Amino acid sequence: MIKLFDFPRGDTFQYIATWEGSQLSEMKSQIRDSCNKLIAEVKITATEESGKYHFSVDDTENWRIGALYTDIQRNTNGIIESSELMKINVIEGVTV
Repeated sequence: MIKLFDFPRGDTFQYIATWEGSQLSEMKSQIRDSCNKLIAEVKITATEESGKYHFSVDDTENWRIGALYTDIQRNTNGIIESSELMKINVIEGVTV
């Protein structure tokens, strides 16, 4: 199953996700287009709650309108797991 959400270009891209038992050093996330071109590295920071992380990209001004994709990857001692795929429907913002 793919999670889908609309996102206004130019806003700060951000969300909170929980991955129980994970360490910040094990996590990474990227945003790519449908041709697998890297659009952004996602900044990940730990929150005060164990296993809960803040994901963000500050500069989205140049993201093109349309579909982008992201997930979260965890590498624990060489065992790689990925989260559910998320589809970001980039739309034009109204207030600029």
